[in-house]
Amino acid sequence: GTVTFFQISLVLPDSKAANAMVQEIISYGEENVPSTYVTLGFTGLKHFQLDMVDAIGNDLETVDTIIIPMAMLFLAFVLGNLPIMILPILCIAATVMFSGVIMCPISRNFPVHNFTPSVMMSLIVAMSIDYSLFLISRCAEDLAMGHSKQHAIVSMVENAGHTILASGLTLCACFLGMLLLPVSMLQSVGVGASFAILCALAVNLSLTPAILSTKWLGDFVLHPNRILSMIC
Repeated sequence: GTVTFFQISLVLPDSKAANAMVQEIISYGEENVPSTYVTLGFTGLKHFQLDMVDAIGNDLETVDTIIIPMAMLFLAFVLGNLPIMILPILCIAATVMFSGVIMCPISRNFPVHNFTPSVMMSLIVAMSIDYSLFLISRCAEDLAMGHSKQHAIVSMVENAGHTILASGLTLCACFLGMLLLPVSMLQSVGVGASFAILCALAVNLSLTPAILSTKWLGDFVLHPNRILSMIC
């Protein structure tokens, strides 16, 4: 067979216009080139970026539909408490919104690569479940020793809260060290990962004690009925 390459140079004002033009070229080629005799393919940086965006979307969909439910069930099994899944779900949702609000203005002034949100989402899910395990297990231990719920929550924040704060800040400092590398892709990941961890810390150290302190939801999470406990 014969292979023919056509090089198309784009001179456009911004990346949005370039992406639109690439999509138009792809659509034109797929609609007008006869597939019976010719195999049409595209390559180049812009096309690679578009494929990366699609791959990131598929990765995030996999995280949302498979990884998060499996992690929630594992947390409930470890703690022997099915309603406990409410806490990390709320923390993940709040952290995603919080980190998104912070990263929006940063992305306007700092180059953020396409796969950075995927890295941030993975870290948010992992950190939220990990921090919930530390906090809730500490609270459950104090309750098992006969302490009041208020005392258990205070002890949880003072002890387990101190542990996850030190761990999270250390991990954040490691990711910030990526800013020293002369590669914009790694710098982007460092910034996104650092803010994801900081947001996860802030949300878990504030929202989790607040939810546990409420009368109905806090008691439902910490003292599930016998049927829900037996499921785990």
